[in-house]
Amino acid sequence: MLLAMRSNWRRHFTKRFENPFFAKASIYEHSSIPVKVLKEAERSFSLDALRAPFAKRERQLLLNLFFGWEKSQQSEADALRRDTLTLLLFFVQQYNRAGFKPPLRDTDKYLVRAPHYYEVLWPKGKKALSSAVPQGLEVCHGFWKHFCVHQYLTQALEHLLTAVLEGVAHISGGIEAESFCKILCGRDFTSLLRKMFGDGTAPGRVLKQLQIQEVPSEPKCLQAQKTLGATNSLNEENILGFSNGSPQTSAAVAVALLVVLFAKWRSYSDKFSNYIYSNAGPNLCAAVVLNSLDDWLTPGLTWEGALLRLIERFVLQQHDRVMYEKGRLESSWFHWVDKRIVKDQDYSPGFRASRHWNCVSIMADLGLIRIDEDDDRGVSLTSEGRAALSRLLTAHETH
Repeated sequence: MLLAMRSNWRRHFTKRFENPFFAKASIYEHSSIPVKVLKEAERSFSLDALRAPFAKRERQLLLNLFFGWEKSQQSEADALRRDTLTLLLFFVQQYNRAGFKPPLRDTDKYLVRAPHYYEVLWPKGKKALSSAVPQGLEVCHGFWKHFCVHQYLTQALEHLLTAVLEGVAHISGGIEAESFCKILCGRDFTSLLRKMFGDGTAPGRVLKQLQIQEVPSEPKCLQAQKTLGATNSLNEENILGFSNGSPQTSAAVAVALLVVLFAKWRSYSDKFSNYIYSNAGPNLCAAVVLNSLDDWLTPGLTWEGALLRLIERFVLQQHDRVMYEKGRLESSWFHWVDKRIVKDQDYSPGFRASRHWNCVSIMADLGLIRIDEDDDRGVSLTSEGRAALSRLLTAHETH
């Protein structure tokens, strides 16, 4: 999106030569331009100038580009970009109507994960409010929902990676995976799982606390998506709040996330999940990881055995595969010495950028969104933003 913005800016760059600084004495035709002239024209050439009155034409050109208002035919990428921005403006408006301005720093929490994954609004200090997606925007919403599924899946696997790195950090010469898993399954690990689920002694017993005694069917997954939603203490956002960076806690948070994702998505199938699975190739996706958890239903399986399988396949092997594919052997989180894991550098789990923060900033530059100047930097729609949203929603209704 930013590249498209810059490309459009360059395309219409010559229009700025109508600026009197450059038109005067045909300065733009000279091989060099005086510093004084550049200083005087500096404001006109900055991206910040988009908010100025004289940049009205540029703003309209960019709005046409982003929303395709002057294009009779749009590619799939054009349509998804337009629909993503439409949903962004729509959710901001819904929050504003509830008396809340989503903080810019928490854009992904309020404008992506809450409305797309949990299908609610989360006004701070208030109860979660249901949020329906406008007609015609279901496809874009579906892709963002599965983006969130993979955000939480990534959090689970990265907490496992963190548990490994922090657990072996102070062990001279490293440690073998089997021995390390025994350490991970200690009192803090089982205690945290017990606190969350009521029983943390074994994978099967934790699943049983969620009424899972066999691979959940698709109807069961749909029910779990509702039951383990925004208001449930076992939703993914709440589970992440237990993380404190210690190895056993990180491992417990990882398996808790996987348990909840297993309940919600193990057998769920739609065109979005099928698209992701068919295009993932050797990369990890929800279907691959969650299907592997069927073993957790095996009677007698211990956490030691379950963690060893997880760590070997989705941390150790995946780490080495990516490292060798990229051809950057020096860029690694750990290495092997006689089958012993030795830490190379720190890692901290983090959500992948959805680019919505950038979108909010661009929409602010174009006059559709206002960002408060206080500490929270709350986001709200301007009158131009409300008019643009109304136009976009009406266009969808007529199609």
